[in-house]
Amino acid sequence: MSQNTATRLLVTTAVVELTTGIAMFAFADHFRSVLYAPMAPLLPHLSAALLAGGTLLVMSLRYGPVLPLQRLLNLLAAVPLLMTSYLIFGAGGVTGGVTYAILAIGVAVSGWVAVPRMFRVTMGCIETAVGLLFLLAPGLFSSPGFRPLWPYMPAVGLLGLSSGLLLLLGRGFRLQERWRWVELYAAALPALLVATFWNTGAWSGVVLWAALGAGLILDWVPAARSPERTAEAAWTEDPHEAWSAQALQHVESLSWLLVLLVVSTAALLGGGVDRALPNAVAFVLIVGGFNLLSRWPLPLTLPHRLRLHLHLVVLTVAISLVATAPIASPLLPTILIVPLIAARAGGARQGYAMLVAVLVLMALSRLNRSGEFPPPPVMAAVETVSMGILGVAGVLIARTQRALFHQVAETTQSLARKNQELQAVNEELSAQQEELAAQQDELLRQHRTLLDQARELSAQRDELMESEGRFRAAFENAPIGIALVGLDLVILRANPALHGMLGYEPGALTGVSLCHMTHPEDLPAHRTRMEEVLAGRAEDYAVEQRFIHRSGGIVWVSASLATVRDAQARPLYFVAQIMDVTARRSAEEQLRRMANFDPLTDLVNRRYFQRQIHAALTGSDEPRGALLFLDFDRFKFVNDTMGHLAGDDLLRGLAQVMLRIIGERGTVARLGGDEFGILVPDIDGPGAEELAARLLAAVRMHIAFFNDRPVGVTVSIGIALYPDHGRTVEELMLHADLAMYQAKHSGRDRYRVFSSDGPEAGMGAWPAWEARIRTALAENRFTLVFQPILDLRRNEVTQYEALLRMVDRDGSLIPPAEFLPVAESFGLMRDIDRWVVRRAVETIAEQRACGKQITLSVNLSAHALTDPDLLEHIRGLIHEHQIPPGSLRFELTESAAVSDPDQAASLIQALTEMGCQFALDDFGSGFSSLLYLKQLPVRSLKIDGGFISRLHADPVDQNLVRAIVTMARGLGIQTVAEYVGSDQALDILRECGVDAAQGFHVGQPGPLPA
Repeated sequence: MSQNTATRLLVTTAVVELTTGIAMFAFADHFRSVLYAPMAPLLPHLSAALLAGGTLLVMSLRYGPVLPLQRLLNLLAAVPLLMTSYLIFGAGGVTGGVTYAILAIGVAVSGWVAVPRMFRVTMGCIETAVGLLFLLAPGLFSSPGFRPLWPYMPAVGLLGLSSGLLLLLGRGFRLQERWRWVELYAAALPALLVATFWNTGAWSGVVLWAALGAGLILDWVPAARSPERTAEAAWTEDPHEAWSAQALQHVESLSWLLVLLVVSTAALLGGGVDRALPNAVAFVLIVGGFNLLSRWPLPLTLPHRLRLHLHLVVLTVAISLVATAPIASPLLPTILIVPLIAARAGGARQGYAMLVAVLVLMALSRLNRSGEFPPPPVMAAVETVSMGILGVAGVLIARTQRALFHQVAETTQSLARKNQELQAVNEELSAQQEELAAQQDELLRQHRTLLDQARELSAQRDELMESEGRFRAAFENAPIGIALVGLDLVILRANPALHGMLGYEPGALTGVSLCHMTHPEDLPAHRTRMEEVLAGRAEDYAVEQRFIHRSGGIVWVSASLATVRDAQARPLYFVAQIMDVTARRSAEEQLRRMANFDPLTDLVNRRYFQRQIHAALTGSDEPRGALLFLDFDRFKFVNDTMGHLAGDDLLRGLAQVMLRIIGERGTVARLGGDEFGILVPDIDGPGAEELAARLLAAVRMHIAFFNDRPVGVTVSIGIALYPDHGRTVEELMLHADLAMYQAKHSGRDRYRVFSSDGPEAGMGAWPAWEARIRTALAENRFTLVFQPILDLRRNEVTQYEALLRMVDRDGSLIPPAEFLPVAESFGLMRDIDRWVVRRAVETIAEQRACGKQITLSVNLSAHALTDPDLLEHIRGLIHEHQIPPGSLRFELTESAAVSDPDQAASLIQALTEMGCQFALDDFGSGFSSLLYLKQLPVRSLKIDGGFISRLHADPVDQNLVRAIVTMARGLGIQTVAEYVGSDQALDILRECGVDAAQGFHVGQPGPLPA
């Protein structure tokens, strides 16, 4: 640890040792009380030991810059503290014994262990230890010196413990104002103990705790400085003052050694000290007290030379008091040093004055002690003369030394000044050298800058030439037209691409004005924009306009002109970039037509037609007119039997028929497939009906020929009047669509006018039905009922058909005819198909769990043909519930199958390969049964009920059934008759060879039998 780190601890400990040693020697009578009885015989020796320890600490602070010497001095100074701790603890001074021991440890380790803020750590340990003793071992404080504290032992213990812990915990904090209270709080315990020991006469405790408390309170402790450093610091100001500072420290050290000598001598003499060494107490008090007051706690703020003379005077007075003692002869040479030091510090005059003062004080001392030790007059005179001669010689020697010192000092100061001047000159030369170096660097930088600028100019020139070459190459070889145009819009130069774009020979456009090339209709806008550019309101402009080809044709171009300006921002000319966009404009026009017109019939499409309807509804205050929806009957049959080319030719012809009938009265649109719309403004109901009748007749009479085969269809028309049947596009189109569907359901080849009271009005509630169906799907409010199928050969039920019902919120069952059309219109059939299949598989699994083997027929909608995930869904259900695939028989209506025979064949084949069975439902109701039957891998046919209901009364139906059965047997397909209503019908079916039958006579739909 450095000396400065433990300075506060060493200084405070030195004060404790020196003060306690002086007190024990000078006021020995106060230490003869009961409290100090055990240590009374050793008080003189203890005082000498303490003074020795304090003196060693003073020497350590002043003369111990070398670490080994400092450690040795600190260890020696700790010995008296341990002795005092032992003696005081034996006398009952528990706090003093602990405190002296901890101080001894702190002083001993201060040169070995690096502990920040050593004094605070030591005081923290002391107060913590004292506080713990008060709290945990109050019995140790039986000495009368602690009597005032007996009632308050716990409180004093808590005070000591808390203040000690705060000091230990806060040792790393810098002692700023906000932490000042920690040391002030810690000083409370020393103050309390000082007051207690003062009242009980425990003076060593008073001195100890007063010094420790003062050490806590004081903000600073003067740092010890070696004589060398002091002289060096003051040499340049006043060499004699610096020498005085050195001499002062040596005189102070000598004073403490003299005090130690006197006290040690007194300890050795014992009771005869008053005779052998009179005024010893006064000597110790004067010298020791002045040393303490001049250094601690507040040093005298006087010049070193004056403080030195004061010390010499005090030392002379003190020595004169004991110099006449018989054993004080060794002190006489010390007195002769006083005038020498005074002369050396202040000159010969001060030396002679100090010599006279010494001789006078010695004479007075002899007169004062003449009664006790009467010296012979001759001896006294000889002694005085000898001392005077020696003193004069010392003053003369000091004067000579002072003169030499003065010369040396002046020479040293002169050399220092010259050294400073040389340093100043050197610094100036260094500054000039740095300035020259900086100027040289600046010149080099400027040179490099000029070289860089030259290279940059050369590079710019090369780049400009390269750029000019690139521009020329780009200008001549550009795929778009580029021209340099003067401010008068006359072409200064044009590239080959622009000449080729407009049909001119190379160079022919030079001198031609852009205005002559611009289409007359685009010229006004072109001139306006160019005026804005020339006026500075616009920097450039881009536009798409028409140029005139040399042949007179039109060339659509995308032209952009950018202004080229000079250094003063004045316009010089324009650079025009011209791109031929004729093909793009034609494509855009074609796209616009494709977006609004049907490519097959050249009629407007649905989107354009809706805009026309909206314009008709909002174009006047009282719009009136009619909207007709047309759907051709049996048109799919034409596509399926004669091919799509025939269907397309038929649609084109029918479009011309409708255009001929409508003429300029309205708009005809193809809405999609075989659906058309006609908007006729300013027409009433009778007029719309008359127009619909004409359309029906014209379509009916229109016969097209394809491959020499006649092709014809009929049409169903729905009429909605506005504003009576709708004031919005959606509402009007919905009602016309509903009326058209009503016309189809009424037998086709007819028209219907929408009526809010008619049957088609119910279709207006379809959105509500959609919500009901979606809710039922989400809440699983569907169920299956099962209709038995009778095996006519074995006369027993072998399978069931699963029929779908929707469960209303009141628990009633809704038949499929009421909700399936809505589901088909709103795209819900896929979800319904999946629900039916899943529930059928679960039913089969439940029956098998009960030991019953059944086969269920499940109806699929036409939407199943386009469901890409249906097969995987069925396969997953079969695997999940572990049912035989053959227990599932899927049914698809004939009309659904022939609507897309390829998809139907693919689905049937995949289900058959999976192990499931497949039946063709409503066989005989379509137009293509025989054509597609051999292409569809079905296992059974369900004969349409239209052939069965009047079987007993109609021989034609009987012959048709026989023909169907014969054909089916030839293909290896079983037959099932639907809508069987009597035993007579069953007998005829058996006679015709039908395999199975179902209907209300066989069994009504319901739950499976238990």
